[in-house]
Amino acid sequence: MIRGIHRRHLPTYLGPAMLILLSGILLFLTFNKHSRSGIQNYHSEIWGDKAGYYVYLPAAFLYSFDGSGFPAAIDSLTGNGFRLEGQDHRVLTKYTCGVAVMLTPFFLITHALTGLLNAPQDGFSIPYHRMIDVAAIFYLLAGFLAWYLFLRNYFSRIVSVMTMTVLFLGTNLYYYAVDETGMSHVYSFFLFSLYLLGIQRLFSGTASSRKWIFITAITAMMIVLVRPVNAVFLPVALLLDVSSRKEIIARITFFLKWKNLVILFAAAVLIFLPQALYWHYAYGSYLTYTYQGEGFTNLFSPRITEYLFSTNNGLLIYSPILLFVISGLVLMLVRHQKNGWMTLTVFIVTVYLFSSWWNWYYGCGYGNRSFTEYLSLMALPLGFQLNTIRTHSLPIARWICIIVMAVLILINLKMIYSWDGCWYGTTWDWERFIPLLLSAPK
Repeated sequence: MIRGIHRRHLPTYLGPAMLILLSGILLFLTFNKHSRSGIQNYHSEIWGDKAGYYVYLPAAFLYSFDGSGFPAAIDSLTGNGFRLEGQDHRVLTKYTCGVAVMLTPFFLITHALTGLLNAPQDGFSIPYHRMIDVAAIFYLLAGFLAWYLFLRNYFSRIVSVMTMTVLFLGTNLYYYAVDETGMSHVYSFFLFSLYLLGIQRLFSGTASSRKWIFITAITAMMIVLVRPVNAVFLPVALLLDVSSRKEIIARITFFLKWKNLVILFAAAVLIFLPQALYWHYAYGSYLTYTYQGEGFTNLFSPRITEYLFSTNNGLLIYSPILLFVISGLVLMLVRHQKNGWMTLTVFIVTVYLFSSWWNWYYGCGYGNRSFTEYLSLMALPLGFQLNTIRTHSLPIARWICIIVMAVLILINLKMIYSWDGCWYGTTWDWERFIPLLLSAPK
């Protein structure tokens, strides 16, 4: 709250006006980024992994999953994120269709507009690329709204906004919302934030449980459909805001009620049926592991040190603001705050699991992208830390923390605007990393 001004005296149009302004700024940033990079190259919205997520849309709505109708050599022209092969010209992608499902309304609107504007309606022309940018910003802002409503249950308005701002500008969430708009992470961020809000409302005792069990069930299934490994986040539903074993048992009992089981089952069928049908079409089985030759091969020797500190996408090296998250987590545990142990458990499990993947740095990307959507939960320890800093009795201590955070945010933004999409050095290549850190943005 602004000092000296009561909430009811704030203009009613201020919130919508700020949202419109933020939308305009973010759209300008992403359009400016991609208008300079062109298409059919590794900077474009439909390339490599991004093309693999996206290809369901032109395949389903334009080509009836017949690869012979696609533009010539479009699979290689978009980085081989999908394949068009076989005598029956099957459209093959190893990625699940969750991102495509979330892009569907934007795709259909764009396809209609390209027809009105006499632009190519092949699913791969420039309007379809820009559509992905718009969708990413939409889901980012929707994620912000759910995130804010979730955080307001724990913190004041100003602390909630500060927490969101620091994590957005100080981590690779910015990169995956503005630069790499076709990757799955900004869509997962929205789903994670909505899932946390749904759990909170479901067990708050003040909301309609029927409505929120449906929202939470659909969101949970979409989390898995967008990125299957993120299923490890779903048990948060049993742990958020609980303070005893009895409460955990009560939540398990709640989900096992037959009415709730019916909702969960219906949500699973509704969300996963299209994927099962695609797998049967593409691979001959309704349930298929498409990441052949890839897996958690380091499960008994996880690359935790590299995952956190390597010059090759090390989590804390590319997003050093997360040190405040870790210190806030320690502070929550010391002060016996609710959700402290739960958040620590999620942090440990995800770092262990993701550092066990065969490609622990997750290929080309900025920072360790596997952790991006988990920032929605990491806001709790950061918010607690920021609230502690804000109420500290020594002004000098507050200002030191603010200055350090501002510097770390600037470092992150500077690194993002110096980034070329991939790390080309070795695991501990400080000679290449330091110039990247200190050189002027491109």
